[in-house]
Amino acid sequence: MSSVLFASVGAAMLLVFSGAGSAHAMLHGSRITLSRATQPTTFREFVSFVPVTVGGVVNIYGLIVSVLIASRIDASLSLDDGYRLFGAGLCMGGTGLFSGLAMGKFYSAVANQASEETCVEDGRENSENQALLSSNTFREKSSKKFICVLLIFEAGALYGLIASLVLIGDVPK
Repeated sequence: MSSVLFASVGAAMLLVFSGAGSAHAMLHGSRITLSRATQPTTFREFVSFVPVTVGGVVNIYGLIVSVLIASRIDASLSLDDGYRLFGAGLCMGGTGLFSGLAMGKFYSAVANQASEETCVEDGRENSENQALLSSNTFREKSSKKFICVLLIFEAGALYGLIASLVLIGDVPK
C-alpha cells in the first residue's frame, strides 16, 4: 500500500467526519437560531448565536488539520509517516464527529425540556422553538451552564486537534 494513499484517506475521512459532526450540531442548534425572530432581545440573540458558532468551530479544527496533513504529503513519504498522518486524520475526525453528535443531542434535550416546561406552565401547546426561548431553561441564570456544557463538548474536539497536531509534528516536511 502507498503511504500517500493512507495520508490522503486520513485527510478525507477527517473532513467527512468533522463536517458531519459540525453539521449535526448546527442542525440541532439552528432550532434555537430560527426562533429568535419572534421577540429579539440581546439575550435571545446571544443564545441563538452560540450553538451555530460552536458547531462551526469543530469543522474549522478539521480544516486546519486537513491542510496540515495535505502539506506533509509528498512522494518521499515513508509508510510509517503515512500511517501517522492517517491516524491524525482519524483522531481529529472521530473527536469532531462525537463532539458534534454530543452537542446535537444536548440541543435536542434542552429544546425538549423547554417544550415540556412551557406546556406545563401555560397549559397550551407551543412550538418547540417558541417554548425554548420562553422557558426557564434559557434564562440568564442558565446561560452560564449552557455555555459551560458546550465548552465541555468542544473540549473533546480540541483534544483531538492537539493529538492530531502531535502526530503530524513527527512527520518530516
